[in-house]
Amino acid sequence: MTSYRRYLKRIIPCVVLFLALVVIVIFNLPNKKPSNPVIIPDDNTPLSDRIQAKASFYLFNPGDFTPDFTNVTPDLAEYIGEGTVYFTGDIYNNPSEVSSLIVSEPNYSSFLPSDKAVSWGSIYLYNESKEICVIGLSTDKSEVDPIAVDDPSSVRTYGAKGDGVTDDTAAIIETLKNNPDGKVYFPRGTYVISSRIRIPSNMQIIGDGASSVIIAAPGTGRGADMIKVDKATNVVFKNICISGNSSINYENMNDQDGIHLLELWNSDNITVDNCSFIDNVYTAIRNVGSSNVTITNCHFKNTDCGFITLGSAASIHDLTITNNSIDGHQSSEPISLFANSSHSNILIANNTIINKAKACGIFIGGKQHNNNVIIRDNTLNATASGIRVESSSDVQVLRNSISNTVSGCGIKVMNCDNVILDGNTCSNVQQDGLQITDCSDVTINKLTAINCGQATNDWVSIRFTGTKNSDITFTNSSIEYNNTTSKIGIIFNCETDIDMENITYSNASIWLTKKSANTSLSVPASVKIRDQGQENTVTTH
Repeated sequence: MTSYRRYLKRIIPCVVLFLALVVIVIFNLPNKKPSNPVIIPDDNTPLSDRIQAKASFYLFNPGDFTPDFTNVTPDLAEYIGEGTVYFTGDIYNNPSEVSSLIVSEPNYSSFLPSDKAVSWGSIYLYNESKEICVIGLSTDKSEVDPIAVDDPSSVRTYGAKGDGVTDDTAAIIETLKNNPDGKVYFPRGTYVISSRIRIPSNMQIIGDGASSVIIAAPGTGRGADMIKVDKATNVVFKNICISGNSSINYENMNDQDGIHLLELWNSDNITVDNCSFIDNVYTAIRNVGSSNVTITNCHFKNTDCGFITLGSAASIHDLTITNNSIDGHQSSEPISLFANSSHSNILIANNTIINKAKACGIFIGGKQHNNNVIIRDNTLNATASGIRVESSSDVQVLRNSISNTVSGCGIKVMNCDNVILDGNTCSNVQQDGLQITDCSDVTINKLTAINCGQATNDWVSIRFTGTKNSDITFTNSSIEYNNTTSKIGIIFNCETDIDMENITYSNASIWLTKKSANTSLSVPASVKIRDQGQENTVTTH
């Protein structure tokens, strides 16, 4: 008996240890695909119709496989659970499309470090059993936010589907009503709206970037507003995409009117940050009488007008338009201060504007006098014309690059005073590179004009025109033609009080027309001068 007890004392700890090891091994085995895979419901639903169904979710290691979703199958990845998706039977290999189709995803936190998340990139049928597979890549959590289905600020919580088909207007309005804390969240998805959504004061509209799309329903009419801020303050839009669905909603619309993606009416302190505005026949953001507006880090693609002011408010002030990209479509200015109002404290900086074949890139209108306008460090390429400023005081146009205009001038300044033009480049411009009309107290410094006035011989690099330009200082600049024979570099078509120094000419001449008078010039002896005016003084050095 004593020996038996001793035996038990020895064997029991061994058995316990063995069982513990078995449990550890079992719980640390890779999570295998379930014996009964998730499949499309066995009914008569054709795959061409969108259905909501369960799906198997898989994760593969981008360190072991090329991050190309088209080359990855479930047998190369690890099953992590099941969720729900919208599915048509088509193959999706675009992460933005896939994210809009995911209704719910499994909890994958045990499969990844705390700083990692999953970017779902593929949905398809894998085998004859019609298993719906969703495959993802691990990525930094800062790059991908999880699908939010229980967030009280999420439009999904109030019934929005985000599937690109269901009308989510009512659900979005309900979310706005039920979030007095001032935040409404749009998880990844495509949210169809069929009528105007009004945004109240002290509200944040937040999404997950370009994959959180608010789109106009088919049949949205001419003149319709999608999102409107009216007589509100302290509103923020961040990481949201708004689409006019122009491939569907294009009839009876043109650059004069169409769908209005975002309306800002008589409001104050509005911020639009890291948003996208896409696919619209008319304007993206219309500002009617609103001040303290910031538009930054936004992307405008295929919208006729990016940002425009309209209306008859007494004044519009403190507009900041910075670090945006505007690409595509033809008519209407990408950035346009067009309202019958005075504009003051304007900053337009670090924007990239391309491919606007029938529009001035940056337009500062002159229906009322404007004050304190700064336009700096913008890049404009393949626009109809570049920058135009009218009826303004205290203007700075600094370090902008205008190239390859389709039809118009590079920079045009009209009826302005106290103007500084410094460090600008105008190249391959169809009409005048720089045109100054009836301005006073103008400093032009470090201007580079290359191959301007390409359309016809009627256009030149630099033109002074109107009735009179006074107190002009023009220094440290170059005028160059390197793809033609000698052309007119500077034309004086009015009386101009000018001080010119250190101007470099390459194949460029100067012409004082019959309208020029009392203009005094000192130019290099090598530059050809044509003087048809009255009482002009030209000296060479």
